[in-house]
Amino acid sequence: MTQELINKILIYIEQHIHEKISLADLAHLAGYSPFYFSTLFAETMGISVTSYIRVRKLQYAMADILSYEKITDKLIERVKNATFGYTYIDDDYYNNVIN
Repeated sequence: MTQELINKILIYIEQHIHEKISLADLAHLAGYSPFYFSTLFAETMGISVTSYIRVRKLQYAMADILSYEKITDKLIERVKNATFGYTYIDDDYYNNVIN
């Protein structure tokens, strides 16, 4: 995959980061089948396309969280819910981080 095509894909991902981004859409944009695109992306970037998108979305979410001026119970609950699927984190951990 050329650097120009990679840049085009990465720009598309950044511009649509708050939307559902499908492998089929990215493959179509690149002009490849989804399977072939997925393989080329992983070989070129060293990470699967779905993992790349997940990481970028988490980075945006973390930036949003860190930009809040006041930590509230509602925000803490949202962070807990967002991280639930990634790892087990108990209330003591959040209390230590927040306080």
